[in-house]
Amino acid sequence: MTHSECQDLPGSRRDMPVDSLSLPIAFVTMFLTEECNLRCDYCYVSKQPNRMSEAVAHKTVDFLMNVGRTQDKKGVEICFFGGEPLLEPGLIESTCKYALHSAKNLGCRLGFSMTTNGTLLDSRCLDMIRQFNIHTTISLDGIGKVQDRHRKTQGGQGSFSMIEKNLVHLSKAPRAAIRMTVTPDTVYDFVDSVLWFKDAGFKRVYATPVLEAEWNIASILAYADAWEEIYRQVGYHEAGKNDFSVGSIAKLHQRFQSGKNKQYGCGAARLAVAVDTMGDLYPCHRFIGYFRKKASTKIGDIFHGFKHDRRQYYINANLIANHIGCGLGLSNTAIQGAEDQRCSDCLLSWSCSGSCMAVNQYITDDPAQPPSIERIFAQIHTVVHLNNLPEDKLENNKNREEKVQ
Repeated sequence: MTHSECQDLPGSRRDMPVDSLSLPIAFVTMFLTEECNLRCDYCYVSKQPNRMSEAVAHKTVDFLMNVGRTQDKKGVEICFFGGEPLLEPGLIESTCKYALHSAKNLGCRLGFSMTTNGTLLDSRCLDMIRQFNIHTTISLDGIGKVQDRHRKTQGGQGSFSMIEKNLVHLSKAPRAAIRMTVTPDTVYDFVDSVLWFKDAGFKRVYATPVLEAEWNIASILAYADAWEEIYRQVGYHEAGKNDFSVGSIAKLHQRFQSGKNKQYGCGAARLAVAVDTMGDLYPCHRFIGYFRKKASTKIGDIFHGFKHDRRQYYINANLIANHIGCGLGLSNTAIQGAEDQRCSDCLLSWSCSGSCMAVNQYITDDPAQPPSIERIFAQIHTVVHLNNLPEDKLENNKNREEKVQ
């Protein structure tokens, strides 16, 4: 039996994390629709004419208020997702109003966010986004040909022209950030695209390589060279001291300085969940895309609550101490005795992004087993970051020698 279908929870052979029965959530991602006006060729969401009804959306809010972290100072957050969520602006507005009313009655803090492809973000949508202070992440690959290469319309045309006409609105969205997908063939334009985003008025860019893609030596070297150039162009900065940031440079340094690794890969299943158009619960939005038809990846529904054994399974798998070593890079060969190794013991774990359970399960069939390509990207991020740290930052780090040995 594979890990993705296993019924004996990994806690029986690994470190035990928190108990799902007593753990409130802080964040819910709502799949408002599975439809989209683009057909990005690397997208993990199968396009279907499924739309979340207003009744399901409001029930999702009720679920969040009942099982969410509504009493602490941080409160809860709703993220609108898809498909393309701006295909459903009326549902977004209705959900925001209903959620704000519910939060007011409970006296809890509430925030909104959204991920959109930006093609529909006109002045009317911008007014709505500002009204409800929806923190907006825009999925863009880059300038011109880079955007057009993989992010096409349903008719097969490039989408960059649709983005250009909306630039004045996109950059004015609350806390607007760019989520930039990097593929082996667009990595060569990585730097130019980042600088274009900066010139266009955006303040934050997050770059994510597609792990499922066919990376080779040439594209990996280009990725490393691009990151070196990004550090030279943007420079090291601390959060809040620079008006333009790329990736998680400041966060990487905070981890490096502290000498501490993350306890969990992310908040999936533990602090965050995703709800599909029908009201089923998943550990995160990627699980809906990768495993839409697979019952074993569902952790409950908004009508009956959590299936605590399934939620506990993914909480366990999300614990870094339970993550198995990722292998030998491009060879995709597991390290001998990997079952006795843990990501928490790896010197690269402070900079590694190999903690996405959905990607892990999609590639390796085990949410606690990162694919071997993660080692390559972790090495690049570590070496480039250390090479570009200001001398005083490097010298002041008490754990420097332990980290670079």
